[in-house]
Amino acid sequence: MKTNSIVTVFNLLNSAKINKVSDSGKIKVVKAVRQMKPIATSFDELLNDAREKLKGEEHDEMAEKAGPGAEGLTMLPHLCGSTMPVYNPDARGAFWGMTLAHGKGHFARAILEAVAFTLKDDLECIGAEADEIRITGGGATSPLWAQIKADVTGLNLSTLQEKESACLGTAIMAGVGCGVYSSIEEACKGIIKTKKTYSPQGVDYTKAYNKYKKLDKLLNISED
Repeated sequence: MKTNSIVTVFNLLNSAKINKVSDSGKIKVVKAVRQMKPIATSFDELLNDAREKLKGEEHDEMAEKAGPGAEGLTMLPHLCGSTMPVYNPDARGAFWGMTLAHGKGHFARAILEAVAFTLKDDLECIGAEADEIRITGGGATSPLWAQIKADVTGLNLSTLQEKESACLGTAIMAGVGCGVYSSIEEACKGIIKTKKTYSPQGVDYTKAYNKYKKLDKLLNISED
């Protein structure tokens, strides 16, 4: 279900003129992904709507042309409050740094980078030790978004051959339950296959990420 915040952001976009995880980190990474799900789902809806209206890959093409950092445009992706590392249901989304020089591509790029910054922030918060992240869902269909996440986190990002990851997880659990596999780990090794891996390309997001962190600290406040 779309929220008013998502509709507002989408209207703004349309109207703008211008592999290895440590044992201690496995569960934590799962928690981080679960915490990010409302945000990722909201942006999947937003970006899918944008792609429908912009015909296919035009949305990503505009965002790519804007370049890393979106020329100073920063977004806070708190369309349904924030969870990690700060739990605050009162948090709200925002764009900061807008000028007449910014167009639709900059807003699109800022959205993609905001989610990547949130991912990096969460990983730092939980101290996850990983050298690979596996991505699924609608966001995994965007090569640009995957590359941005790889560059921001400094980790390899891999997509899966099986797109229906929820069904795949169910099959894995069933296989273990029926005795086909002796453990979840064995089942995962035998069933899960990666499709494409995005490696960091040396793009420096330090300045943009620090700006995001500073803005989040200033605006991610309670209404009490």
